[in-house]
Amino acid sequence: MDMIHYVGMDVHKETIDLVVYRGNEQEVFLERRKGQPAEIIAYADRAMRRLQKKFFRMVMRGKSKQSAVVAVARELAGFVWGTMVGQIA
Repeated sequence: MDMIHYVGMDVHKETIDLVVYRGNEQEVFLERRKGQPAEIIAYADRAMRRLQKKFFRMVMRGKSKQSAVVAVARELAGFVWGTMVGQIA
């Protein structure tokens, strides 16, 4: 989760800095995926979509963001466990 802080009068500049940072983060993310088995990448993609969907649904239903983060973290632990024991279905 990104931390956004208001540090100056130029709100638009802060937004541009955040977008540039996230763009660089994407390149690092894709670099780490190289050499991984296709089934692991597919499992990670399914997990990411499911966790994002869960987070946004909870927030849109009126739950606090902190509650949604905790719920997603618990479910993420299940995906990590599934990877460790080889239950990638």
